[in-house]
Amino acid sequence: MKNKKIEIITIIALLVVIIICVVFVILQKTEISSYKEDVDSYKEKVSTLEKQLENKQNEESREYDCSFTRTYRVIDSIDYPLASDGLSYIVVDDYQGYVPFVVAIPSSIDNLETYKYYEFTYHLKGKGLINNFKQLNSYLISSLFNKYHGNPSSGTVYVELDIVETSKKGVEQIQENICK
Repeated sequence: MKNKKIEIITIIALLVVIIICVVFVILQKTEISSYKEDVDSYKEKVSTLEKQLENKQNEESREYDCSFTRTYRVIDSIDYPLASDGLSYIVVDDYQGYVPFVVAIPSSIDNLETYKYYEFTYHLKGKGLINNFKQLNSYLISSLFNKYHGNPSSGTVYVELDIVETSKKGVEQIQENICK
């Protein structure tokens, strides 16, 4: 009789554990389903915001006819085998920038010495949108490629680059913003 009671208690305990596990699994599926709905909602919102940003950038495209100058220290040149004809790359940094970055230059400029300072004057002409250095470098690469291949680009920003050595140090250096 005692064994029978122990078997019944064991079976009841197992049933309770199984019921708890089933309830737990059902709750987890409900919670996961809720998360999936939230993720889908966020994806829609992000997609909408990306489209709005793209439309805004297209609307903000403007006509450039200006120049600005930035002073950089040449750290090294890059022998990049996949560079287009007429195009070279150098690593530079700027005063108190503490982060090196890559600049595209015409390959005809080959007299830059490492650890010397140079004033890079960018001349912008045409229609487009330049908010940061990455976009500027992209337009410059396109301009250099098109210039080298005798195919000036229309309907976009054309960038010319002049580089002159400077003896200015520190706060004397020219660090103009991209013209707006």
